[in-house]
Amino acid sequence: MHQLFVAFLALPAQPPEAAALALQHAPVIFQEIHDPLKDLYSGFDFDGNWDGVDNADNMECWANSGDCSAPACANQGCPLVATVYWSVQQTPTHWFIQYQPYHPLDFKLTNGHEHDTESILMVVRRDGALGTLEAMEVRFHLEWFAYRGTAGVTDGAGPVRGEVKREAGTGRPLVYSQMVGHGLCGGFSPPNRLFPDLQLTCNHAETPHIDKTGVIYRPDRNPGMPAVVTDQAVEAGYVLAPLDTTIWPHIHELGVGTPFADALDYAGSRCNQFTCPTGIGRKYRGDRGSSPGAAWTQDPGAGVSAEGEQFFDPAWTMFRRLGFPAPFSLEYCWNPYLGVTSGCGADAGPVDAAVTVDAAVTTDASVAADAASPVDASALRDGAVLPADGGTAPPADAGSDPPPAETCSCRAADSDSGGIPSVLLLLAGARVVRARRATPSS
Repeated sequence: MHQLFVAFLALPAQPPEAAALALQHAPVIFQEIHDPLKDLYSGFDFDGNWDGVDNADNMECWANSGDCSAPACANQGCPLVATVYWSVQQTPTHWFIQYQPYHPLDFKLTNGHEHDTESILMVVRRDGALGTLEAMEVRFHLEWFAYRGTAGVTDGAGPVRGEVKREAGTGRPLVYSQMVGHGLCGGFSPPNRLFPDLQLTCNHAETPHIDKTGVIYRPDRNPGMPAVVTDQAVEAGYVLAPLDTTIWPHIHELGVGTPFADALDYAGSRCNQFTCPTGIGRKYRGDRGSSPGAAWTQDPGAGVSAEGEQFFDPAWTMFRRLGFPAPFSLEYCWNPYLGVTSGCGADAGPVDAAVTVDAAVTTDASVAADAASPVDASALRDGAVLPADGGTAPPADAGSDPPPAETCSCRAADSDSGGIPSVLLLLAGARVVRARRATPSS
């Protein structure tokens, strides 16, 4: 156990191209807003600590700072700066880029919970300097939705739901994030403003957009907390934070004052071939509902059977889930979560470093340089609030001391918990049908 602790606590540094890959394929996220605070993304440690049980309370301190006794988040000291955690795994033929955006609270009435961690996986063929996106898979509550990025990707154990929608000019993938429950959709999920718990569909053929009020989060804008404006879509940046140097170093911390409530032994289909992690943090600690964990705790989905299999073994999972053009290697040369750190190298697969990136998805060199040294989310707690017109916030002063790590003890009343007709509460039982897939229009 001690050896596993060392192996999985201190992961080797990511390959040199990993940060540029993460930036190149990072999505534009359309976050629909119901509550101008609770629907905003943040980082797990936005409040200056890694205690999972106080995140929702400290989030609410932004609006109720006068009720706070602890100094860290009082007087709006903990702005909600969006953070997307990323990691890269690699085979000779593909990169698998995981993105995990984070909300402090899922505030559904029927089964809401502290922490909300849907996820996005990009399957990128190694056929150029930063590759070609072949498929995207997003987490929609209890379902996985997969989208085709290039021709030749077909149904496998799971279906292809449609095409990856891209932004004109940048070529970035587009993803829609629901209000309240925050399920992710590669199309558009019609908001149910009367009873948001019953937002059960994703229209896969529709391009992601803001229906009424929302924030468009972009990876190439300066991160800052957006000022939400009713009936408008404002823009904000998000921090691309490497998972291996942020959350993962805390993966064995369980119990009071830590991020995690219990432990997971990963038991994937191919653990006889790899060193699979054991005793790692599973569900996040929280005191509002049953908190989930991050991508390594999510249901397996079609084609595989182990909790977290899509995160730990994406090559096997996606090979089972979908059909891909050959070649498609199942042998990792970089997957530190399974103990593989040999590295692929320029000659290990069909990577031509001289090939330029498609002009439709070029990466600005200055932005890529910044991605190589990701912004420390804790340094952004003093950052300015983005103006309503979507302008960029000034950079955080990396040399300044962050606020003290004390937690905020306030707990504001949940304004969304009252006044719901009893008949709608009965209808909420229909959530067992979960996220029915709307048939794409032709």
